[in-house]
Amino acid sequence: MKESTSDTLDSRITIATKETPLVSQESDADINAPHLSYPQLFILFLWFGLRAWGGPVPQIAMLKQQLVEDEKWISMERFHRVLSVYQILPGPEATELCCYFGMLARGRLGSFVAGFAFVLPGFIMMLLLTSLYFSYGLDQPWFRASMQGIQCAVTAMVFRAVHKIAEHALINSETKQISYYLLFISLFSLWQSVIGVNFLLTLVGCGFFYLLAIKSQNPDISRRVQLWLVITLVFSLFCWVGGILFWQNLSSTPEQESSQDDETGPVLLANLFRGKSLGSIFLLGLMSGCLTFGGAYTAIPFMQYYAVYVGGWLTNQEFLSGIALSSIIPAPLVIFSTFVGFSAGGLGGAVLITIGMFLPAFTFTLVGHNFFEKLVQMQPLQLFLEGTTAAIVGLISQSAFGLAKDALINTMGSVIFFLSLGSLYYFTDRVVTFAVIVTSSLAG
Repeated sequence: MKESTSDTLDSRITIATKETPLVSQESDADINAPHLSYPQLFILFLWFGLRAWGGPVPQIAMLKQQLVEDEKWISMERFHRVLSVYQILPGPEATELCCYFGMLARGRLGSFVAGFAFVLPGFIMMLLLTSLYFSYGLDQPWFRASMQGIQCAVTAMVFRAVHKIAEHALINSETKQISYYLLFISLFSLWQSVIGVNFLLTLVGCGFFYLLAIKSQNPDISRRVQLWLVITLVFSLFCWVGGILFWQNLSSTPEQESSQDDETGPVLLANLFRGKSLGSIFLLGLMSGCLTFGGAYTAIPFMQYYAVYVGGWLTNQEFLSGIALSSIIPAPLVIFSTFVGFSAGGLGGAVLITIGMFLPAFTFTLVGHNFFEKLVQMQPLQLFLEGTTAAIVGLISQSAFGLAKDALINTMGSVIFFLSLGSLYYFTDRVVTFAVIVTSSLAG
């Protein structure tokens, strides 16, 4: 369900996790994690972090190869079950897996040490690149031209991610066929994003819509009643959106309306992010981290909306540059949040927004993996999350077109975009993303 760079490996992992039951049928006898010292644990996962190239799928494969297949920390069945839990929960799965393995080796403190060590190399690299970008890069014509080429490649990466996420998000988990409900939700959320409905409300509404729509298909209910239930749900959804827009319009002052002329629409949380306080920066990272269903790309619409359009912390071109820089370093892609935080609050902003972004991933393991493993077995929650994931496809689609509008400003930019998009579809090697970024930089 998460974005990836390797179609083959992605399909293998997806098939494996879907065929493995969430409910544990075995005891802790299949856990054979060694008792490492904290320095040993830190060095081990720091080494993983230094090799975390290419996105989540290569990162997961790296952990699986060494810790599961070679060193037998846990059985393959347990690994697939654990991975399936983290695929449902928000957050970068590779980081969550590191926290999980750290928990097995040294408890909760070990979980923190492992996750921290895995993220640390990417954070330091991103911080250095961001500092150089804002200190020297913007004044260099060659650097601006290079970044413009990279922005076109990143836009192609976002379009490719939309397709890859949709391939899984629009499939009914039981029938393995395209769900017309999920397709409708995706298109509906795209429409809501275009007209400016706050997308937190979009996610909640679409999640409940899918939950109720599936529940209404109870075989004990006649087809005519089922049809009217679905029609009523669709009508109610449109009325609900209309009511939100009407309420937002009434609650906006003339000053707020004039200040939103350049934004994508009215915002309920606008006042929280109009300033650049460290608290607002941390909150943006935390809320974005809680919305990474379907991969790091799903955090882009939320962070872009509030950091660029509402807060004015950075321009859309700078936002694209941040995503580009995060694509060329060994780190979870959500590390682009460090760039956003630095642009708003310097070093303190970079640290706080990064903590907020990764906090959910750490919390799920530290609070208790077993609890969340039982929680995600609840069918209503699974249906709700399937609905929200389908809605995210529509939201990312709208963001992709918005990024394209700012990035493809000339013929050369369009050529780079289409060549990059073609390469991302044709090649499946894990280094293709890095190659596309470097080539686009030179072409720009």
